Amino acid sequence: MTKNALKKMLSATVGLIIIFFLLRHVWTYWDILKNSKVSIKWTMILFSYFFGLLSFFIYSLAWHFMLRSDGMSVRFAVSNYMLTKGNLGKYIPGRVWQFVGRLYFFNDIGFSKARIIMIAALEQYFLMLSAFLIFGISFLFFQNILNNAFLIYLKIIIIVGLITGFLSLHPKSIVFWNRIFLKLTKREDLQIYISTKYIVLLISLYFIYWITIGLSVLFLIKGGLNIPVKYMLFVVGSNAIAYFVGYISFIIPNGLGVREGVLTYLLELFIVKGLGAVISILSRIMLVIEEIGYFILAFAFYKYMTKNISAESIKIKNQLSKQLIK
Repeated sequence: MTKNALKKMLSATVGLIIIFFLLRHVWTYWDILKNSKVSIKWTMILFSYFFGLLSFFIYSLAWHFMLRSDGMSVRFAVSNYMLTKGNLGKYIPGRVWQFVGRLYFFNDIGFSKARIIMIAALEQYFLMLSAFLIFGISFLFFQNILNNAFLIYLKIIIIVGLITGFLSLHPKSIVFWNRIFLKLTKREDLQIYISTKYIVLLISLYFIYWITIGLSVLFLIKGGLNIPVKYMLFVVGSNAIAYFVGYISFIIPNGLGVREGVLTYLLELFIVKGLGAVISILSRIMLVIEEIGYFILAFAFYKYMTKNISAESIKIKNQLSKQLIK
């Protein structure tokens, strides 16, 4: 067995083990779940799907502006489709395939591999930083409401983390981390320069991204449960930090199992035991359905726009030809 095959088997096994324990957790509280008042509200499920699609759009829009910040000119229809298609590689064990796909598709349309690597690294910086900030803010609102000693003791760490996080948005901080990245990769061609204007724009977009994807989970919950309004922000923050932890689990494809475990723990701080695991697993299924749906929309939009561009180019050429004949 090759090293690569062994790694894939290990990552799949870890993910399946976590899923197994989540399902066992559901089974432990099955009697309680059967007596829970759960009624499906399909309108809420549709809202969940809509916000999921919207989150992918915001994510793609942030990538597009990140390319623009580096002086790369490309139509949104093209960058959106290439990004969405490349990101499907995240379901292959090993986070690298998501970026390999992205690297290949953007390089195929003329972009430097070095610049795409640098933009992808910057994307992860903003993505993870914004996820932590969203969770930190929501935690400060709820640390007195949630009766859990472990989370309450995290208050100081969260406050320090928030201060550090906001300071990390300064251009000098980004330059500092960029230098460390250059030393680790030994690639001087991976330097990046980004203005304060784009920093504000990008962090705002990623904040909106985490809010919309959190709202997708929230409406999925409301599709079966009536949860108090006061917990809405906490659901958004919990989903963000769950993704954060799952995302840094490089060995597992798309954080499979890890994200569900973290989200289950946080959700079950205020809902019925066992139901948090059901919701986290259902949210993973919904996420896959949303990503497939958005890929279809991105492909259709790409085909429509490129067709219109081609038709417009032919029209201009014909007009020039007529003018030359005259």
